[in-house]
Amino acid sequence: MEEAPKSREEIIEELKVLVRNFYMPEKTDDYHKMVEFSQGLRQRHSDVENYELFHLLIGSSPKTGYNAPTEFDLKGEDSMENFIRNQ
Repeated sequence: MEEAPKSREEIIEELKVLVRNFYMPEKTDDYHKMVEFSQGLRQRHSDVENYELFHLLIGSSPKTGYNAPTEFDLKGEDSMENFIRNQ
């Protein structure tokens, strides 16, 4: 029997645990990779602040209300979920 697809909230909770690892003292290389990746996203995607996972990745609080992120993740090599899971 196949597992049901995970909800957005379940994915976010999983990724929060993984993102915390970027900030551990022994993970400075991963932290620097995250900084480089997020800077690259800002250069390639002027609308990156509209993505919920970007805020999770960089540890910022997304805007709320009508300015809240409207997208979840980018596709392909710029997928933030894939980046987080592969570190």
